[in-house]
Amino acid sequence: QERIRRAAASAIERVGPGPHADQVLAAILASNDRECASRLVDGLIDHQWHDAAAARRIADRLATRTDDGRYELVRLLRHLSRNALGPEGFAEWEKEPEAWTQRWREWAARS
Repeated sequence: QERIRRAAASAIERVGPGPHADQVLAAILASNDRECASRLVDGLIDHQWHDAAAARRIADRLATRTDDGRYELVRLLRHLSRNALGPEGFAEWEKEPEAWTQRWREWAARS
């Protein structure tokens, strides 16, 4: 099943979510597979998905996660915000994940 999920995520990354962006976002928010979530996030970002209304849903999920998968949610929030905040990459993220999580939650609450 993991191979099927990752193959599907890879296909979505290449072709984009089309009219199914909300379902792709739901899969990202539900996923505990960072590789799969990363590909889905790339698919949304690369295909210029911008649904500002999704920021709070993403931030709410960010608040409940404790693993490295939070970084994928931060990348998505950064994209939606048109790069309002950092981090610039995973190396910067992993230095202060709790601080970045809090900053992004505050940003989403204001949006």
